[in-house]
Amino acid sequence: MRALIAVASVAVLGVAAWFVLLRDRAPSAETVLALILADNPEVIAEASGLEGCLLRLHGTRPTDLGLALADLRVDLSLYQLEAVRILPQEAGHAIYLADLDTDRARVAAAAERLVELLPAEVDGTLGAGGAEAVLASGGELSFRLGAELDAEGRPEVHPDGPVFHAFAEAVLEAGPAVTARITRVYEGPEPSAAALRLGEVALPNVLQVRLGSTEAAEAFGQALFSYQQAHCPV
Repeated sequence: MRALIAVASVAVLGVAAWFVLLRDRAPSAETVLALILADNPEVIAEASGLEGCLLRLHGTRPTDLGLALADLRVDLSLYQLEAVRILPQEAGHAIYLADLDTDRARVAAAAERLVELLPAEVDGTLGAGGAEAVLASGGELSFRLGAELDAEGRPEVHPDGPVFHAFAEAVLEAGPAVTARITRVYEGPEPSAAALRLGEVALPNVLQVRLGSTEAAEAFGQALFSYQQAHCPV
């Protein structure tokens, strides 16, 4: 399976303000999720949730390439929510940013849980200690289904799509300790294994959530930190 590769990448996100948060009365899971849903209409409430330490978000939208699916499943105990960044955007909204834990052993264990779900067809892609090496380099552990392009340079349905589809579904169905960002693009209106064009499964270096304003991002940050402190002991 030649196109499924592990890569290290670092995103430059611009200038963001740091906020150090104080523990407050813990909000309910429903309150935290409502803050996200209010500013992200593409996120489907019925397919998202916050249960214990696991935050799950599922979104979908049509594109000129077909159906795009975006999923985020995050073990909140893996992220530093007490000191976060908020990046204002030109359109008035803001991006909330929280970094992975500095405990390299915990992060390496999270990466290994993701690697264990790799299909047998790509077993050995990383090699011994490969995931830890990617993280140590400051990169993001990411598995991507490389594009197969047609004569016009547009991605075609990928021959390895069914294998990657199964990998993505296994990650989505894994236990609460598995953290990942999953993105996929399918030909047509349905997410069929035989119609996958592009895909990525990654362990996010940064938890990113878009909010409607800087004030909304600050309120969300406070709520999420207080929730974490009450429900997600390290």
